[in-house]
Amino acid sequence: ETVRDEMFSSFNFLERFVKYLGITLVVGGIFVAFFTARSIVKPVQELKKMLLSMGLGVLPKERIDYRRDEIGEMGGALNSLIESMESTTEFAKQTGSGNFDASYKPLSDQDSLGLALVKMRDDLAENERFLEQKVVERTEEVVRQKEEIQNKNGANLMALVKQRSAPSAVA
Repeated sequence: ETVRDEMFSSFNFLERFVKYLGITLVVGGIFVAFFTARSIVKPVQELKKMLLSMGLGVLPKERIDYRRDEIGEMGGALNSLIESMESTTEFAKQTGSGNFDASYKPLSDQDSLGLALVKMRDDLAENERFLEQKVVERTEEVVRQKEEIQNKNGANLMALVKQRSAPSAVA
């Protein structure tokens, strides 16, 4: 009977051990699942917030922290996109203020926005040169016309003075 009691005691111990181990595994699994989900959901929500902000035309000031996983790669790509948009914005401001020497390098050969901005800068610079040349030509024309008028007026004045100063034949 002592062997039997020992055996029941061992089974009872094993049963409690398995129950506690099961509870511990379930609780541990919940903690692991919670922290894993949190480590995925939080960065994805940050990415979403930043992308929605950019969709409204607002460049976020904050950046995504570097991570060694897929979310980190997406964050790095988003950080690069924000930096390139800041560069593009600065280039557009410089070009808009008349600085046609502002430099800008499109992100790639297929960067449609960057290529369009460079073309716009070049076209605006050419247009400004054309308009400046037109102003010079028109100014020269106005000066020439003024001189012609002054010469005619001078000649007319001289003729009038001669006519008045000539002795009159009428007596």
